[in-house]
Amino acid sequence: MERNAPRFITVKEIEAEYGICRKTIWKLRQHPEFPKPVDLPMRRVLFRRSDVEQYMDSI
Repeated sequence: MERNAPRFITVKEIEAEYGICRKTIWKLRQHPEFPKPVDLPMRRVLFRRSDVEQYMDSI
């Protein structure tokens, strides 16, 4: 992980960085091992970058 990388990542950023589509991300969310999103106001979905990186490295 880059030293100055943000702590959180959006679905759109996951799509761009890992080359997967939104639908695939939502399917992955059905698996208990996939990182849980961080609850934020205004219906914004963010994930902890470190959790996503760890999960993606494991598959």
